[in-house]
Amino acid sequence: MSASGNNKKWLIKLLKNKYVITILIFAVLAIFVTDNNLIVLGRLSRQVNELHKVETDLIEATIRDSIQYNQLYGNMEALEHFGREVYFLKRADEDVYVFQEN
Repeated sequence: MSASGNNKKWLIKLLKNKYVITILIFAVLAIFVTDNNLIVLGRLSRQVNELHKVETDLIEATIRDSIQYNQLYGNMEALEHFGREVYFLKRADEDVYVFQEN
């Protein structure tokens, strides 16, 4: 008997085992068939990681805005400077010219 003949018999014997068949069916179901299969879970895991990054960015933006709010609150000079610089606000007797570089 050749070595390949022994390998085929061993494989056939293994595939006839009810426990191996049960494990293979379960693995196929878990990986491909169910609603919560491994492919979907991997995709959801990537989305969760992306949302954690977005959450971190939003927390940092909130902290920056809170600091800026505290600096502007009650300080009319800083508030006027902010309004003029960011929103191009002007007084009634002024003209504002905005130059943009290309």
